[in-house]
Amino acid sequence: MKKQLRDFFYALLNAPNYPLYLEHFKKHHPNKEPLSKKEFYLEHINKKNIKC
Repeated sequence: MKKQLRDFFYALLNAPNYPLYLEHFKKHHPNKEPLSKKEFYLEHINKKNIKC
């Protein structure tokens, strides 16, 4: 329940969710190395700063 609540608030705030990213990455990309926590958050910040 705690994980579901955490994931809900991350989604509600459009905040990056590193634990969810790691779960997804392990499931879909088992032979690759995931981004570090710092790299993950920097990538999220960079995506938000892109303007069309």
